[in-house]
Amino acid sequence: MKSVRVSLWFLWLLTFSLLLFLRGFLLTKKEVEKFSSCHDYPHTPSSSGNNPSSSCWSTPRYKRAVLLLVDALRHDFTVFNDSVSQPEPWQNKMPVFRDLMSSFPNRTRHMEFIADPPSATFLRLKGLTTGGLPTFVDLGSNFGASEITEDSWVKQLSLNEKKLILLGDDTWMNIYSQYFHRAFPYPSFDVWDLHTVDNGVWKHLLPQMKTPDWDVIVAHFLGVDHAGHRYHVKHPELADKLEQINTWIAEVVKQVEQDTVLFVFGDHGMTSSGDHGGETRDEVTSSLFIYSGSEFGEVSEEERAVFDKERVFQTDLVPTLTLLLGVPVPYSSLGSVIPFLFLTGDGESRTHLQHVVNTNMNQVFRYIATYSMLSSEFKKEDIAKIKAQVDEINSKYHASKSQYSLQLVSDMLRVIRVIRDLCSAHWAQFNLVLMGFALFVMTMISLGLLSNQLVSVHWWVAAPIIPLVIISYDKLSLWTGVTNPITVLITLSSVVLTLYRPVRSRLLTALQRRQASPLINFSIRGIDKVSEVSTRYQR
Repeated sequence: MKSVRVSLWFLWLLTFSLLLFLRGFLLTKKEVEKFSSCHDYPHTPSSSGNNPSSSCWSTPRYKRAVLLLVDALRHDFTVFNDSVSQPEPWQNKMPVFRDLMSSFPNRTRHMEFIADPPSATFLRLKGLTTGGLPTFVDLGSNFGASEITEDSWVKQLSLNEKKLILLGDDTWMNIYSQYFHRAFPYPSFDVWDLHTVDNGVWKHLLPQMKTPDWDVIVAHFLGVDHAGHRYHVKHPELADKLEQINTWIAEVVKQVEQDTVLFVFGDHGMTSSGDHGGETRDEVTSSLFIYSGSEFGEVSEEERAVFDKERVFQTDLVPTLTLLLGVPVPYSSLGSVIPFLFLTGDGESRTHLQHVVNTNMNQVFRYIATYSMLSSEFKKEDIAKIKAQVDEINSKYHASKSQYSLQLVSDMLRVIRVIRDLCSAHWAQFNLVLMGFALFVMTMISLGLLSNQLVSVHWWVAAPIIPLVIISYDKLSLWTGVTNPITVLITLSSVVLTLYRPVRSRLLTALQRRQASPLINFSIRGIDKVSEVSTRYQR
């Protein structure tokens, strides 16, 4: 009976250490249920709180925007390299970006578009629309995605009477079903089908661009992603899809008018095997190409170092898109505006840019300040330090009477990045100390079980390996919507199987002994009686 109690005690400790490990691995965050509005301009106590723009938060730079989302468009798929004599099957299949950059250098930009892991499609759509950081707990929603309740540019467009048209991946209908003026969705989970979604998008895209009643069009192509899943990066089918998308982009550019901006981007990349979901460079590095119907303003060398980056975060699209269209930035966005897009030939555009970046900084700080009141995740000293920096910058901004200062704009952008990095450290990075401690406890428990001869070597070795199963799923890019519950099931099954047989054996042995003792005595007494009677009878 003592061995049974010891076994159960060890089982409880093992379960506790596993939960401790998952606490360090499956990071979470609270959802702030607040929404931005034109009447709720972000400001701090040191600022006036008045919106200096005659519009909502920002004077619109463009009237319309077209977003071509090419699922799994890895950045190197879009780079044309003339020096490669024998290109890989996926290389140099999209020369449209190089050609447009050469023909319209003052209207185009091409850069890396960095996703925050996990690089699953649903989480990328959430980050691309809300501007927030995903967590590994959100990953389970990738399969059978449900409606997103956080503030997003999709909701902001609807609240500000902008008309949004959707073409392609029906995941958008699951997460934002009530916000589209028109929608042409196509099923997305049949990865063996490379053409239905893309052909459907292309069928409607140009006709919809020619209609007058829209402000934003989202066209989500899936063929490249499906080709990767079905085959791999070097398969001819993937090369064919890249060439097809290349041709279509060239046709779309011809329809972009002067008051319109075109964004072509991916939501994530893919590994050489065509998978995604993890945090490797190939998985998180997608591409962003911007084509403007009107020219960008000239940028000085000093400004280029601050404004013209070779890589931006995907969350940066959110404040950029909303402020370019003159609508509020989603409340929980942590993105930073892409500055050069706000510069025009107008002499006042730099003053406007400074106002936009100041708005962006105050909006991001407002979110982190609100979040810190709902949760104790962040140290009060960190929030106080950031607040002091924001107050100082706001004081300088208002004291200068909005006169343009590159240093001031640079300081504003730096504060936004500091806040984003702080949030990333809490929500998008593993707690290695907690995970390491849990692994240590598991190993000690396993050794204790072995030393007490409660389990065999065949079983106790599995115990500390359980968390490594979870890590391997993430590192091997198998941690997607469907494999998330499978991984959890495997993990829990491993816990049960690790101790089920030895514990069950010990319990049954102990029970049989307790039940067998009186029966054995009874049997012995019975046999003696029979022997005695038999002996008497024989006599």
